[in-house]
Amino acid sequence: EFSEEKLGGIDHLILDHVIRYYTAWKSDKDLEYATKLVEVNLLSDICLTTYALPALESSHGTVVVFSSGMGLFPTPMTHVYAATKHGLHGFFTALRQDLMMEGSNVAISLVPLSLFGTPNIKASAMDKPEYRAC
Repeated sequence: EFSEEKLGGIDHLILDHVIRYYTAWKSDKDLEYATKLVEVNLLSDICLTTYALPALESSHGTVVVFSSGMGLFPTPMTHVYAATKHGLHGFFTALRQDLMMEGSNVAISLVPLSLFGTPNIKASAMDKPEYRAC
């Protein structure tokens, strides 16, 4: 409502939410942290898109979803993180198909990024970050 009233609508929705979590799942089953990952990495994008869709349809808008190659090709110790990114691919691919069948003018682009060897990536591979975005 705010974006429509104060800004005149939404033309583009760029989604790039991420918390990383690498662990040996068998020995470190932190379900509270796993739930937080699902909320941030998957559900937040679904919720924002759901609320923005009417405005995007009015403006012939675009949704750009930054994801991860881990959602397509997971590696060891990325269980929950890979599952959330796989969920993005499933949800937004299905939504794109639904919108096409309805004749919607909203475009959806999925951008699966590969792993970058940054200090933040290396640090989060060594320990579990405290809900910090990368």
